[in-house]
Amino acid sequence: MVRKVLLSRLRRDPKRLDQPCRLKLPKEFEILDMLKTFEVKDPDNPPFLPECFLHEYILGHGPAGEPRYSSVSYWKLYNGGTVYRRWVLPNEKAGPPPVGIVARMCRQVLSTLHFMYTGGPQPIYHGDLHADNVWMHWPLGQHLPDFYLGDFGQSKL
Repeated sequence: MVRKVLLSRLRRDPKRLDQPCRLKLPKEFEILDMLKTFEVKDPDNPPFLPECFLHEYILGHGPAGEPRYSSVSYWKLYNGGTVYRRWVLPNEKAGPPPVGIVARMCRQVLSTLHFMYTGGPQPIYHGDLHADNVWMHWPLGQHLPDFYLGDFGQSKL
């Protein structure tokens, strides 16, 4: 999955806007890097955090030909889409999710939140938890999906 953020959303160092090395790392990646340092205290209930392979700034050009950078990130593919698009959007064919899937989603999302609150020296609050930020992935050969908490752009310490 590739995610692109428009230039207007980038946080830039005002001293040198023309150099990608001067563009600040988006908060989402700072938070995910911090979460990687947290201790997993219960291996039976690991956090379900998305995996980002790479983040970079791509040079483009604005309407007047001036250089502009876009933030692009490359993520592991989560093959089930989001909970919102699968079950919340009106869709007569899909119907409500089975109880077992809802129970698994609750356990995995709550274990991830618990990890964020208690795994490190200070809690991290997601700040934007809703059905479109819960990503589903069906591992090969599994009957139930895993649920990953995504979009950490609004997270707070």
